[in-house]
Amino acid sequence: MTKSEFLERLKEALENDINGPVVQENINYYSQYIDDEVRNGREEAAVIEELGDPWVLSKTIIDSVEIKTKQSNTYSQGTYSNSSSQTNQSSSQGASGSSSGGGSGFSGKLKLILIILVVVAVVMGIFSLVVGAFSAMAPVLVPILLIVFIVRLFSNRR
Repeated sequence: MTKSEFLERLKEALENDINGPVVQENINYYSQYIDDEVRNGREEAAVIEELGDPWVLSKTIIDSVEIKTKQSNTYSQGTYSNSSSQTNQSSSQGASGSSSGGGSGFSGKLKLILIILVVVAVVMGIFSLVVGAFSAMAPVLVPILLIVFIVRLFSNRR
C-alpha cells in the first residue's frame, strides 16, 4: 500500500464519525509522520506496515475523540458547558501521537498535597542525613570535646 492509498483509506474511515478539521489534522499528521520516517532512511512500505490497517487506526482515533468529548461535557458551578469543538481539535493531537502536555488529571488540591508531601519527604531526608552524620562522628567528637573542655578548665585556674 502506498502513502496516498493509506491516507485515503484513513480519511474515508474517519469522515463518517468525526468532523472535517479533526480528520484533516490527523491526515496531515500521518502524512508528515510518513515523510519524516522516509527522510530518516526508512522505506515507505515499512512505515505504513508499522502503522497498521487504516481502519483499525481510525477506530483508535475516533475512540480518543469520543472520550475527550465526553470529558469536556462538564457540569461546573451550576452551569452546563459543552466545549466539544475545542476538544475535537486537541484530541486529534492526542490521538495522532503528539500531546500538548496540558492537563495531568490532578486537581489543584491534590497537586498542593503532593507538593507538600514531596517537601516534607525532602526535609525528612536532609534531617536524617544530618543526624546520621552526627551519630557517625559522635564517637570521635565527644572524647575530643571532653579533652578540650578539661584542658581549658585546668588552664584557666592558673
